[in-house]
Amino acid sequence: MTLLPKANAPGTTWFTRASWTATSCAATAPVDSDASEVPPPALSVTAPRTAFEYFNGVCQVIVPDNASTASNQISRYEKTRDVNQSYAAFLEHYQCAAAPTRAASPQEKGNVEAGVKVVTNWVIHYLADRRFASLDELNEAVAEQVEMINDRTPFRGEARSRRAWFREAERAELMDLPEHRWQQVEWRKAKVSRDWHVQVDTAKYSVPHQHAGQVLDVRIVG
Repeated sequence: MTLLPKANAPGTTWFTRASWTATSCAATAPVDSDASEVPPPALSVTAPRTAFEYFNGVCQVIVPDNASTASNQISRYEKTRDVNQSYAAFLEHYQCAAAPTRAASPQEKGNVEAGVKVVTNWVIHYLADRRFASLDELNEAVAEQVEMINDRTPFRGEARSRRAWFREAERAELMDLPEHRWQQVEWRKAKVSRDWHVQVDTAKYSVPHQHAGQVLDVRIVG
């Protein structure tokens, strides 16, 4: 995933413990012990949300992979994709945009591909021979490596680190975080009964009577 703080911003790569790559930063998300219980759309926004909080700012454009958890194919004849409802709600909350890459087009997210090599060498391979008793212990070890990568000098032939480059050249390009943290949105289908109610799990909600018999999209927050 690529972050574009500004269209012409310099393309450094630095890391957060959240695993994705930004124009100015590349991140690696902590393993969540409850991840298997979270619907796929929730997973698609965990990395950018964590990265925004780590950066203490929001980029203007996200370039996610061509993945079904973040986007929907417009038609089988089109190579382009559009973001799904849950991802769109996330983008609206942070007032930013997304442009999913095309399938089999790694050149459209070159910063990510370069960042993957750094993560592979300095996180995955570096920790490969260690044993961890818990996911928290693993996440702590990953976080330590991420901080080391961000603070290491020289970077690109200059006597400053990724973190220093980000603070000096790119931090000001980010937008402010919203006042409230993002809450996951889930979309479901529900049919309106003859008594003008839809049922979601065990709860019933009334809707305008003219929708009786129709199938509606239900938005569940939190």
